[in-house]
Amino acid sequence: NHALALAVIPAGATPALASHLEGADNLTVLQHGFNHANHAPASEKKAEFGAHRPLSAMLSEIDDGRARLEDLFGDQFLPLFVPPWNRIADDLPAALMGRGYRGVSCFGQRPSNAARRQLNCHVDPIDWRGDRGFVGVENALDSLIGQLAARRAGAPREPLGILTHHLDHDAGGWRFIEDLLDATREHRAGEWRSVSTLAAGF
Repeated sequence: NHALALAVIPAGATPALASHLEGADNLTVLQHGFNHANHAPASEKKAEFGAHRPLSAMLSEIDDGRARLEDLFGDQFLPLFVPPWNRIADDLPAALMGRGYRGVSCFGQRPSNAARRQLNCHVDPIDWRGDRGFVGVENALDSLIGQLAARRAGAPREPLGILTHHLDHDAGGWRFIEDLLDATREHRAGEWRSVSTLAAGF
């Protein structure tokens, strides 16, 4: 079961990375933008694929990025688009679906718009507004438990995703992820599913 989805920046992907991941049967490679460049004005939050450029220009970059990832990763690549900074122009998801993408992945509850097929993440264990370290076990669990409670209380049902940032995790963040996996892998109330399995349900 490929429960780990690795968002790879196409412009920075290398044959060395592809060689390192070759044969791994527990991960899926997703497309993380093109080169993780900010195109938003200084007065707005960062976005590579927000509503700041013509749709045609963005799709051209995305096409180039997809071709590179397909060439490097072959069957490990799944055409699901992960926009940097979790921000995407309103008209881009539908255009991606028309190009054969399986969906997009952002952060938070997915919208009801059927054209924006999303497999989102909901829990982020990094304190981006503070010291950019681990938010702490209590805060991380509060976020996770809050998501589960909302689903039981009638919130729209969707898979719960855990967002990780391998370059930014400190020791406490990695320990939390390891403990979470240990506690949930064999728990009868939960199941880790691959993004490819979930996307197949769209």
